[in-house]
Amino acid sequence: SKKIISDILDEKPKERKFKSVKKEISSAVSSSKSKKEKVTSQPFAIDKWSIAVYLLTILLILILLFFSYKYTQLSQESNKIVTIYEYSDFACEYCKDVQPVLKQVKDYYKDNVRIIHKHFPFEELYPGTTLASEAAECANKQNAFQKYANELYLRQSDLRNVSYDMGELQDIASDLNLDMDKFKACQKTHETNINVLQDIDEGKSKGVISTPTFFIGDQKLVGAQSFEVFKYYIDKERK
Repeated sequence: SKKIISDILDEKPKERKFKSVKKEISSAVSSSKSKKEKVTSQPFAIDKWSIAVYLLTILLILILLFFSYKYTQLSQESNKIVTIYEYSDFACEYCKDVQPVLKQVKDYYKDNVRIIHKHFPFEELYPGTTLASEAAECANKQNAFQKYANELYLRQSDLRNVSYDMGELQDIASDLNLDMDKFKACQKTHETNINVLQDIDEGKSKGVISTPTFFIGDQKLVGAQSFEVFKYYIDKERK
């Protein structure tokens, strides 16, 4: 009996101790849940300054990308040389009218544009105009093509009235201080006629039927166009 009583007395403190510990654990868990609920119940705080910095950073990146792209495009354009093929007749009034525009193009783009003259004389409309093309090629042998061509356009009306008399063509060469013996020999043999015929055949193969006709890349322009038209297609080709 004493043993049983002793055992009972020994068990009660243990039970009380266990219940006390259990109560403390329960209290701690309850307190933790309460704190968690308080934290989760608080609304998300937005830092306005952080958002402003974030947006400014994005804007700065976009600006840098934009200018980087523009710089790359301009760099690519500056390296591209555009060639303009001009099919022209020295007796054609519209060919004469467009020359100041072509000069403006050259002055604007400088070495970024090349203008190559191609002969396309309409002998049936302007008798003798082929002789003018031949004479220009004779001048070209003395590196004076452009100067001679300018004079042909400048004296167009007078030369057409005399059907491009060879003597008149020689006067231009003399005024430009060309070697007259070489020029006259070139005229007499018509050795540059082959150059003129090659240009005519080439123009016909490209569909040239009137002057002036220009080719800028794959773009074909017919007639005396304005500077703005040339600029549009040149810029397009450079890009």
